[in-house]
Amino acid sequence: MYRKDGVMVLFDLTHMPSFTNAQKWAHEVDRYASHNVIVMLVGTKCDLRAEREVSEEDVSKLLLEVHAARMDSMAYNKRMAYVETSAKHNINVDVAFDVMA
Repeated sequence: MYRKDGVMVLFDLTHMPSFTNAQKWAHEVDRYASHNVIVMLVGTKCDLRAEREVSEEDVSKLLLEVHAARMDSMAYNKRMAYVETSAKHNINVDVAFDVMA
């Protein structure tokens, strides 16, 4: 039997405070999780484009920060995956779980 460990850090694209909290969680997961853990950042409610508060630039900056931290650690070959989803319209929900499988 094959086993993978993974962590999904979710935030609401229409609510900046949730992204701020996700940033903290992403750094904590990266700091304390085993180096072979799959980590995925998931932006939810991507269907609400007009209400979006978290920019693609905000997300890119976080991913670069985490990637840089991982380059300095033993997990240099692991990157944090990112996907935007909408449960309401079933956009990329399966993709998020497929990556973790």
